[in-house]
Amino acid sequence: MKTSLKQQHHFLVFNLLIFILFFMSCRQKEYYNKEVSIIPKVQKIEIKESFYSLTSNTVFGVQNKEQYKIAKYLADKINQSKGWNTTVAIDSLNKSDIQFTTDNQIQKEGYQINISEKRIQIKASTNAGFFYGMQSLRQLLPPEIESVNAFKGSDIKLPQLEILDAPRFAWRGMMLDVSRHFYTTEEVKDLIDLMSCLKLNTFHWHLVDDQGWRIEIKKYPKLTKVGAWRVDKETLHWNKRPTPLNSEKPTYGGFYTQEQIKEVVAYAQSKFITIVPEIELPAHVMSAIAAYPFLSCDEKPIMVPSGGVWPITKIYCAGKESTYTFIEDVLDEVINLFPSKYIHIGGDEATKTNWKICKHCQQRIKKENLKSVEELQSYMVKRIAKYMESKNKTMIGWDEILEGGLADGAVVMSWRGAKGGMEAAELNHDVIMSPNTYVYFDYYQAPKETEPLAIGGYLPLRKVYEFNPIPEGLPKEYQQYILGGQANVWTEYMPNYKHLQYMVFPRLLALSESVWTDNPKKNWNDFSKRVEIMMDRFDFMGVNYSKSAYKLRSDISYDPESKHLELRLFNEFEDTEIRYTTDSTLPNKTSKEYKDPITITENTIVKSQVFNNKEKIGNTITDSIIMVKNKAFGKKVIYKNKYTEKYNSGGGFGLVDGLRGSTAFDDWRWQGWFDEGVEFTIDFGEEIELNKIAFGLLVDRQNQILLPKNIKVFVSNDNKDFKQIAEFNSLETLNNEVAIRHFSKEINTIKSHYIKVVIENSSNSRTAEKGWTFIDEFVVQ
Repeated sequence: MKTSLKQQHHFLVFNLLIFILFFMSCRQKEYYNKEVSIIPKVQKIEIKESFYSLTSNTVFGVQNKEQYKIAKYLADKINQSKGWNTTVAIDSLNKSDIQFTTDNQIQKEGYQINISEKRIQIKASTNAGFFYGMQSLRQLLPPEIESVNAFKGSDIKLPQLEILDAPRFAWRGMMLDVSRHFYTTEEVKDLIDLMSCLKLNTFHWHLVDDQGWRIEIKKYPKLTKVGAWRVDKETLHWNKRPTPLNSEKPTYGGFYTQEQIKEVVAYAQSKFITIVPEIELPAHVMSAIAAYPFLSCDEKPIMVPSGGVWPITKIYCAGKESTYTFIEDVLDEVINLFPSKYIHIGGDEATKTNWKICKHCQQRIKKENLKSVEELQSYMVKRIAKYMESKNKTMIGWDEILEGGLADGAVVMSWRGAKGGMEAAELNHDVIMSPNTYVYFDYYQAPKETEPLAIGGYLPLRKVYEFNPIPEGLPKEYQQYILGGQANVWTEYMPNYKHLQYMVFPRLLALSESVWTDNPKKNWNDFSKRVEIMMDRFDFMGVNYSKSAYKLRSDISYDPESKHLELRLFNEFEDTEIRYTTDSTLPNKTSKEYKDPITITENTIVKSQVFNNKEKIGNTITDSIIMVKNKAFGKKVIYKNKYTEKYNSGGGFGLVDGLRGSTAFDDWRWQGWFDEGVEFTIDFGEEIELNKIAFGLLVDRQNQILLPKNIKVFVSNDNKDFKQIAEFNSLETLNNEVAIRHFSKEINTIKSHYIKVVIENSSNSRTAEKGWTFIDEFVVQ
């Protein structure tokens, strides 16, 4: 029977649909992860041509119960995202697809992964090694593996490869301050889980500080009944919160019971992370003194402060025996909760003015033949170190414990740069590097005007990646004392866990690679690409990571050869697509693409934008470049004493580059000098006529940027004999002033080859207030 054309058409459409569905189903059967992206970077990897297929029938084979727990963790992730029934079997290596095999020749925390066409083999000598091998295998799987039912029905193909990996350092950690803001046990456990993904092995738990005591001590119940709570002033700036009144009820805070501590410790152990508690002394203990006033020198009642305290004068009395009894009692309970070899005692930022007038402290100094309050602090630290040693524990302290003499066996945590760490290592003491210049995650990670409020500083992702725990200049024979490094997360400006995640990630990725991977194998270009892949994984994991590294930034500098200004546009990722306009319109995907620095010869407004696949990322930034008419523009500046490198305004032409600064001291347009006078001479190259001089000084008392006492201006034709033509004096910085003070003076027309400026120190000898001098542009007209 003949079919109609209409029937034939339906038949063809039906078959076409069947073919499409069949083709799509074939496509869905496999997911080939071509990206081999692991953070921290492995020490050695060889990628081959073929691949291995992970299917719903995959079986993990392990040798014991501990390996079973590790394998099951990954198997459960695969099952929840794929809907599979991947299994784990003990003592069935020959029948398994992913094999855990013990090899005692492998380094303690090291591992090997071998992926062939037939199976995956993970080798290690310890359970930690198997755990880290599992984490690397996890990162070889697609990011969707972190979610629930993300891509059911697809097989996963992994590239055939061999990995040999082991950590560079034994101490790979992060410190979390839970005093300034309290985080729940579930939030702490989640953070520990994220740390374990990056093969970090130490969680430094800052449990005690002025603003809250967070650990239950049964012998001293007021530590948590009183010391864990403060008056809620969270709507006010951290450093502008008034001293709480006795009539105000403390309601903000929290603490961990000893059972909760045990729960978190056990959870961390399951992730091969050691928790090191920090119990502060002799300072940062106002929460303890609020609970038990007898611990201070004057024994006067106080309340737990609601915000910042500086200087920290309310500290433990180092003279009374009752103080030591209290500390030892507290440590006894802490030691029973934490199996860690180490306990951190702080030891930092103690202002010891009360010790100088305290009869008990002075009696202790006399009795122990001490010479100063610094030696009294050293006595206290050494005494507690001996007590801890009697309990088979080792003391860690911030680098201030070096002052007055270092306790035997004490480990120094170097936070004020590298100096303290180097000094301790050269005394044959173990050291953990955590310098604020590289690993303080409370610092801004992008220009502050684009970020949530933070404590200050500037520590972008790339700067963290430059961290090397071995300090530059440390002799090789002392490098063995560097145990490793860690990031520090002080939480004054992190009121909740989501904000905490934003400040920690992705910077913790950079830290993890700095403490795991051999330094010569690190590469920013390669790392930044792996960060973007890890961000995809974080999306599925629900991590509130920062995208600040994408934020566009600009830098304007003077080119002495062309005598023009150059505008450079950049973010932290290489090969970023940036487009810009110079006609005040908003850039779009067809605007001019930025390739090289933009030459500026006149007043210009540049608007720029990052694009990815023609889609905008982040906000448009605007650079309004107002060039000052200046006869000194681009002329040679001779400095008697140079500006600090941190505030250099682009270098030697910073005072004559045509650019004025803003009220933001860190906008790269100010040259700064600290606690010293300033003297510089401008060489015009020939005699010129002068009619007016002008300059701007920044004032920001909160950041110690003050007006100088006196400014004098001189002229000369031979750079030897100078004649004064102007003076500015009786300058006064107002309280809380943040402003640009403009100074100028009309001059009867004179001719000069040189002009010299002498500025007297900004510091105030009467109040002992040290200060900065900030200058943006010296103008001659």
